[in-house]
Parts: sequence; structure tokens; C-alpha cells
Amino acid sequence: MSSKKFKAKDEGSAKPAVVGYYRSISEQLASEFENEEQKEIFLSNVFEQLANDINDVIFHKSTSFIVQRLLELANKEQLSSVMKIILKDFDKLIVHEVASFSVQTALYRCSHFISSDEDNVFVKHIYQAGMALLERGELVVHDKCCFIVRALLEVMAGCKLSVNSHRDGANNQLKEHEFHSEFSDILLALSSILLPTSNSLIGVVTVPHTAGTAQFVLRMLHKRFPSVCKDKCKEILRNGMLSHMNNQGLPQVLTDKTGSYFCEVFVEVLSKVPMGKLIKEVIIPHFDSLVELSHSNHVVQAAILNVKSTAQLRKVFNVLKGRFFHFLNGRQSFLIVKLLEAAVRFPTEQEEVLDSLKEEVGEDGNLIISLAVESVEYNMADDGLPQRITHMSYGSSMIAQKLLDFPDTKFICSAVANLSKEQFVSFAFSKFGSRIFDAFMSSTNVDNNSKKACASRLNPESCILLATHPIGSRVFDTLWAHLTVPEKCSVAEAMSTSFRKIFASKSGRVIAYNIQLTSFMHTRKEWDAWLIEQNKLRKKRALGEEIIGDEVKHAATSEGTPAPKKKKKKKKT
Repeated sequence: MSSKKFKAKDEGSAKPAVVGYYRSISEQLASEFENEEQKEIFLSNVFEQLANDINDVIFHKSTSFIVQRLLELANKEQLSSVMKIILKDFDKLIVHEVASFSVQTALYRCSHFISSDEDNVFVKHIYQAGMALLERGELVVHDKCCFIVRALLEVMAGCKLSVNSHRDGANNQLKEHEFHSEFSDILLALSSILLPTSNSLIGVVTVPHTAGTAQFVLRMLHKRFPSVCKDKCKEILRNGMLSHMNNQGLPQVLTDKTGSYFCEVFVEVLSKVPMGKLIKEVIIPHFDSLVELSHSNHVVQAAILNVKSTAQLRKVFNVLKGRFFHFLNGRQSFLIVKLLEAAVRFPTEQEEVLDSLKEEVGEDGNLIISLAVESVEYNMADDGLPQRITHMSYGSSMIAQKLLDFPDTKFICSAVANLSKEQFVSFAFSKFGSRIFDAFMSSTNVDNNSKKACASRLNPESCILLATHPIGSRVFDTLWAHLTVPEKCSVAEAMSTSFRKIFASKSGRVIAYNIQLTSFMHTRKEWDAWLIEQNKLRKKRALGEEIIGDEVKHAATSEGTPAPKKKKKKKKT
């Protein structure tokens, strides 16, 4: 149906008086009600009228938005009455470019009323909608009803969402909520249509209006039906995934923008054996070509991050070995980031990965300096003369941050300690280099002495520079929290002598507020009391984090080990 016919129907399906009535309802909803009871009475009267008008107003552009708003406020009885009307012409409504939005809102609203009760009416409504969709199988991949299919799948999978929910919300809720078992057959049937194991898979995962739904189906199968997901992934990999090649002789689905998103999800859910096959037969043979293309590069990153065994990690490491320095610039730097993230899960491989990285990148003895690949002219000095400031790319910064996840952080601590004053300020002024200090001070693998030494970089000489710089002020906040009381006093004293310069800067004013500089200058006793209280709160917070960290480590390393028995104190005689 052409867009002109849709438009003609939309504008002529509701009479002007009806449109005016629902617009007045919209205005009433925007105003405040005296109490909840008055609001409920108002909605009850509106839904009684809506039951008579819904077949007209649901097709009208203006009134359709009002219907959606009403459905979000509907109670069980009101929503059920609307769903009964929608289900009578479900297959027609879901392909209409205006009415389909109201149907989508109704489905999402139903998700909040589905329960495990045997006579739950909303389970029946959703089941009936799923069966109506299966009867018209061609609608599952129809471009006009793709959002309806996605909404129906999310509701049947156990997600409780609204129209305004972010798409990641459904993926997260798969881990939080259970789904109703009555929907199993429909979910599996829809999955077979959206994830065919034949060559037609390419036509689903590379088309924007079905690709997102196919990705959700894959995650849903992985969570709800693991054995089905495992078998389907094997079949997809064997028959459909790699059968279509582009002009460069690479699998089309890996190099396609939309298809690559599906492939990233695909490698997340792959089991050990298929992942090994993918790495051996696709990733490694075409590695050089894949990492040069933007979309397939992300697939390679996902494959590296989701390796399932030490052998798979070693295969990837052998391909990357010798290229670390070459990959520091551009999108390839994230191949190293993902390798480091994966290596954290395999302790036996960590030492060799770190040694290779230090050997290839840290030639001058300081890995952080070696990672800095950019430098610009920046006016840092008081005399106005430009100085060369070393900056760091986003990828290089992420590499340094991921190295802090390894148990052995001595070389990173040494690199931070050996930074000169100019180098420290340069990194503090760098958009991405400054994040290293945030990660360093928050890392549980860095010892307290190293953190104190780093925090002492915030001193009377550097505090003004950092406080008045938009990026350096973030580093100021990070380091300030780890200073001792005498060190904070000396920094505040230095800033009070240059308060005009501090308050002339927007960043400086924020820092002055954070450290209560005005109080320090005028009511020192109050500032001392505030500082003592802040230190107490910080110590309590640090103690709590340390206890939680110890419990997590203990649970990971000695799960099932009985707690040590407390020794009984001997009574004094």
C-alpha cells in the first residue's frame, strides 16, 4: 500500500468531533488531578468511550499518540478490553504504519500484568497474538511490523518493558526475569523463521528491519533454550553463515554493517567447538583483511574477547604477536584491548602476553610514555610560551587501563612513578591520558603505597595548573580524595594564595566548591571539621569496598571451603 493511501485513510478515519474529544483528553492528562481517585474515575470514563472509538482513532496520526499514552496508564481491566478489540484484527493492525504503534504499546503494557497464575488473561492475550502472527508467517519478516514482532518476542521471553525503554533493557532483563512456559512453542517457531539455518539467513541478518530482532532471538535462545541455541549455531555456521562471499573473497555477513552486528552477538553465544572452528577457518586465514575493514574489525574483536579456551587464546595471540606497536594507532588498537581482556580470564597466558607487549611497545622502559602516540602544541606555561604536550589516543589509553586488571601491576606502578612533572601534567591535560589516573587510583590491584605516591603529584606546584584546566580538574578530584590531611592543607593553602586565578576559571570554581576553599580561607575551624568528616567517610567506604572485594575473591578461589572456627576465649580464673 502506498504512503498516499495510508495518509488518506489516517486523516479520514476519525471524525473531527472525535479527534477534538481525544485532544481535550490529552490536555486533561497533562494537567494535575486533585487525587488518584479522580484520575481513576477520569480514565475509567475515557476507556469506556475508547472501546467504541478505537477502530477509528487508532488509525489517526494525532489520536494514535493519545491512545498510546492512555494504554500506558491502563489498569488490568481496561487493557484487557482493548486487547480483545486489537486481537480481532491483529494481522491488519500490525502492518499499518500508524496503528502498529498502539499495538506495540499494548503488548508492552501486557508484560507488566503477566503472572504465573493459571487463569491469567494476559497470558492468553499474548498467546493468541503469537498464534495469529504464526498463521501469517510472512508477516514475521515484514518491514511494517518488525517492531511488533520484536515487542511480542520480548514480552513472551519475560521482559517487562515500556515503549520508551532502551533496547539494551530487554537484553539485560533476560537475566533478571523468568518467562511463561506456555510461550515456548511459539518462541521456538518464531526463532526458526527469524534464524533460518539455510542460506536465507543472509537476507534476515543484513536487513535493518529484521537484523535487530534476529540478534535478540539469538540472545533469547542462549538464555532460555541453551541446547537449542547450541545446535542452531552449529547449523548456521555450517550452512548459512559463511556461504556468501563478497568481491574480496570474505564472508559478506562479516563485512556488512548490519550483518556484523549480528556476528558480534553470534560469537558471544558460540560454544567452545564452533568458536574454535570459526577462529581456525575464518578469523586467522583472513585476519589481515578483516582487521582493515571497519565492520569486520569489530567482529574480530568480539571473537578475541569471547575465546573459550587457552588454546583459542594462544592462536589469536600468535597472530597478534609482533604487531602490537603497529596496531597502536587506529581501530586496530582495540584488538590489543580485547586480547588483554580475554587474557585476564586465563592466568597461565598472562605473563607471556604482558612480556610481549612490554617488549614491543615499552622500548624506552616506560610503557605509558611508549603508548603516547600524539603530541600537540598547548599553552601551559604562565609566560604564555607554547609547550609540546604529549597526548594519548583512546585505544592506547584503554590498553593502559586494561593492564591494571592484571594481578601483576608492578610495571604500571613503576611507569606512573617515573613520570616527570611535565609528563604527568601532559597526561593530566589529555582527554584520554587522564583516564589512566582514574583507573590507577580505583584499581584493586594497585597497592596503597603506589596510590599515595601518585596522589602526592597533586602538590602546591601543580594544583593551580590542574584545577584551572577542564580535563586536569578531573584528575585533581581523583587525586585529592587520596591525599593525607597535611597534604590537603598545603594544597588548599597554595590555592588560597591564587584564589583570583582559581575563581576566574570555570573548572577552578568547581574545584573550589568541591574542596570548600572559601571555608578554608574564612572559617578554618569549620573547614578542618569538614575535612576530618570527609576522611572518615572515605575510610568507611574504602573498608566496605575492601571487605566486598575480599569476599568476592574468597568465593572465586575457595568456593565451598568452610569458614574457620573462632577460637574460644579462656575465662579468667
